[in-house]
Amino acid sequence: YDTCEYWVRRPLEEAFARQYGSLEAQIEKSVRKYFTRNAERKMDAALFFHVVEEKVPVYTFRDKLHDYSDLNGATARAREAYAEMELAVAGSSDAGKAGLTRAIEIWEAALGETDLNDRTARINRKTAIKLHESIGVAWLALGDPGRAVAHLEKASRYSSMSTSRSDGTGTRDLIDRARGRRARDLRSPALPDAPDALRALMQRSNTHRNRVPLVVLPQTALARLEAEHVAFSAQQIFALADAEQEQREADLAAGRENPYEQMIGHTATQGFYLFLMPYPKKMDAFPEEVCELTHINRLRMPNHRFAHVPDGIGRLEALEVLDLSGNRIRELPDSIGELADLEKLDLSKNDIRSLPDSIGKLEKLKVLQLKGNPLADGELERLERLLPKCKIKA
Repeated sequence: YDTCEYWVRRPLEEAFARQYGSLEAQIEKSVRKYFTRNAERKMDAALFFHVVEEKVPVYTFRDKLHDYSDLNGATARAREAYAEMELAVAGSSDAGKAGLTRAIEIWEAALGETDLNDRTARINRKTAIKLHESIGVAWLALGDPGRAVAHLEKASRYSSMSTSRSDGTGTRDLIDRARGRRARDLRSPALPDAPDALRALMQRSNTHRNRVPLVVLPQTALARLEAEHVAFSAQQIFALADAEQEQREADLAAGRENPYEQMIGHTATQGFYLFLMPYPKKMDAFPEEVCELTHINRLRMPNHRFAHVPDGIGRLEALEVLDLSGNRIRELPDSIGELADLEKLDLSKNDIRSLPDSIGKLEKLKVLQLKGNPLADGELERLERLLPKCKIKA
């Protein structure tokens, strides 16, 4: 104890006594800086306008095979609308908004023809990306950043890379712009609906045209202002979240959006992939909506409880890897033979006795996993004849 007292405790106390004064000043300075920075950020969001010069990409559509007069007519209408809205005060041109809304309707109707796997299709992957970007930018101009983000993110998923350009019209630039606008909408209350303290300060700040307004407030008024701003922002956040959820539910109910579209990922090596894992809940049936995602390259649905695979799986012609292991599948539909690009098929730990003859059409199949299945006598030999170049593990 004496050794500890002399060599440890006493030197620590002396060092603390020497440094306490400067340490206390540093803490006070850090705390003051932290609160000042946060106060400036809140006041900026509440009181000041954000002015950003934006470039608007407007695409034309052309190739030698198809007629795009309807889409290019909508593009011309959009250009006129943007010009009218630019000349109007704060973008309030009713004619411009009506024209842009009509252009969105034409573009969205064309998206119904999308075929991401057929390069010769009228609305192929490249055209669909341009349509989604055009619609996203139009919704951004109409003041709906939520819908803008949805379309721009879809364009980014369909693209092999998310680009950024010096003029700010790349896919990544557009997404960042829409997300930033949505974030500012969450933070910045509109003048007509703002609480009294905010409204008074906003009106006062508008009288200062070319300089940042300086407003001096007593501490009690500042505390009331901050409390009202926090409450108002929270109301906006909850209202916007509820509105987005209602819109999403309406789109799903009306069939305008596939419930699994948002779950698709993309990398340069794997392409478009969809992993539906058995948590938090196992699926008792193979969802038909998955068969509509014709652009995915990898589909993994292991360890669920479904026994039936729908015929629609044949529409997933871009699949390279299909994992249906650990389910209760008894047989596969003949349409499995339409997956011409399939390289790996994992059917291990199911209840399969035999596979359809159409499996022999899978000329690119390299690996077929069948471990843990009660295969019928002679089934393995039959599959080896149907798939001579495939490695079968059973």
